[in-house]
Amino acid sequence: MKEKVVLALSGGVDSLSAALFLREELDVIGLHLHTCGDKEDLTLLQEACTRFSVPLYVEDVRKDFRYKVMEKLKQEYLAARTPNICTHCNAELKIPALLSFADKMNIRYVATGHYARLVRNGNDHFIRMAKDRWKDQSYMLYRLSREQRSRLLLPLGERLKQDVKRYADENGLHDVAAQRESYGLCFTEGKSYSEFLREELPEVDALSGGEVIDERGNKVGTHNGYPFYTIGQWKGLNTTEKLYVCKLIPQSNTIIAGKKEECFAKHLHLKDIHIHQMEKVLSFSSQQRFLIKIRGKDEGTFGFLYMTGNNDKTIDTMQIPESIRIDFEQPVFAPMAGQDAVVYDGQDTIVLGGTIAPMV
Repeated sequence: MKEKVVLALSGGVDSLSAALFLREELDVIGLHLHTCGDKEDLTLLQEACTRFSVPLYVEDVRKDFRYKVMEKLKQEYLAARTPNICTHCNAELKIPALLSFADKMNIRYVATGHYARLVRNGNDHFIRMAKDRWKDQSYMLYRLSREQRSRLLLPLGERLKQDVKRYADENGLHDVAAQRESYGLCFTEGKSYSEFLREELPEVDALSGGEVIDERGNKVGTHNGYPFYTIGQWKGLNTTEKLYVCKLIPQSNTIIAGKKEECFAKHLHLKDIHIHQMEKVLSFSSQQRFLIKIRGKDEGTFGFLYMTGNNDKTIDTMQIPESIRIDFEQPVFAPMAGQDAVVYDGQDTIVLGGTIAPMV
């Protein structure tokens, strides 16, 4: 009798292909998480599950999704931070929902269609970059706890996206395989994030007309409200020349702008640290290089880590640093407060990650 696994099924080519790969060795139970909107058209997903004998369940998580994801997104933008909301959603909503459902059915493992690999080392499970580097989504999973990682399967980690789409097409999922890649926020229903913010926070319209100043304090233009901008952005600034956002000052609804080169930084600090490989953190030296990604679609930049404080949290009696300073070998473009930075070792495996703190 095959062991069971609960697989997150969105209805896209990745999750359905994951079901096909997993069912070669496991008994797959599909779980679709209804995160937003009044009604979803699950016709194609239900037809595919019926065709491949995968039982499909639907869990309504809209209330938790709004509280844990959408509200956080809004508050972060109001605080002049640019969150990577997917890293929070995976660790605080998606994986916990899968595990909770699996526990009710006495099933040990859960799975997703993320492009990343899991590496087992003794009792630990570490996350490694996917074989398909262009599609790699390991960055999005860095917040997962040790327990969550130990119960997770990632069947697409060793596969290339083009091969996954071909496999889906060969197995009759023609319409799904032909779907275009989606890069937008899953809950904005085709709207831009600025449209979403205006619907959710109508008061932000009153921020239109705020000042854009240069580093010397001279007014050089206006903007449409600081929540609609992020570091490194140039579109939407009402200035006579092309300038880039260098800093947001929410207290006065002011944006400091400058030339593109002014948006590069060689240092940053991380807070809210999540450590995967504690032994490496305790043993590394200031001369040890790590690869650091400051956004999901980032090839990474080499740099060095320095501990800058401790708090009372412990893992196996070993302290987690309160914050970490990163010094890059080469300046990186537009590190954004609220975004995540993920640190990898020489085997492309996550060592730690954290939230980028505001630049002083």
